[in-house]
Amino acid sequence: MTKGGLAHLVRIFLFSGRHAHIDYRTLLGGHIVAISEVARLEMLTGLRTCLGTSVADTLIEHLPPGGWHDIARTSDIESLRRDLQDKLDWLRDDVKLIRIELREDMNNLREELRGEMINVRIELREDMNNLRIELHQDMTNLREELRDEMINVREELRGEMINVREELRGEMNNLRIELKGDIKELSDRYDTTMKWVIGLVVTNCLGILGTLGTLVMVALR
Repeated sequence: MTKGGLAHLVRIFLFSGRHAHIDYRTLLGGHIVAISEVARLEMLTGLRTCLGTSVADTLIEHLPPGGWHDIARTSDIESLRRDLQDKLDWLRDDVKLIRIELREDMNNLREELRGEMINVRIELREDMNNLRIELHQDMTNLREELRDEMINVREELRGEMINVREELRGEMNNLRIELKGDIKELSDRYDTTMKWVIGLVVTNCLGILGTLGTLVMVALR
């Protein structure tokens, strides 16, 4: 049996009034086939009667178990491809629009940031100028204060140095007087000591001379 004859027998069996075990209806120019397990078993029995067991088993193995509604046709794939292409085109257009909007937003943001940076630069420059003026004024005031304090410190030190000079002068005068008294006392003591030493020497010399004279007198006798 040729393939054409087998297909013809299957069409006769499937769509004849006697073996109408398959629900056949049209939707969008196609066919939707719904089949249950009982109807599938009855169809297998009928096919075995008409075509034989081997051919019927081979045919039933190649039939989808859930019906033809789960089988994707070329037209379905083409329709899905067109739908996907349309969605991709739509997404691509959206991406282009989003890119354009983002570019515009970035340009606007760049301009805003540039303007804000210019304003911030101007404000910072003004603040720095004001700070420079304030610091210059503070430095001037600090210089004047330090100058006044240095003058006051100089005057205080000068007064203290004068007082120290007067104190040292008084102490040196007192020390000079004390030294003069000590020197005079030492001089008087030295004079007394020298006089006593000289008297002692003279006395000793006189004693020695007297002794020598006595010895000479004794020797002459």
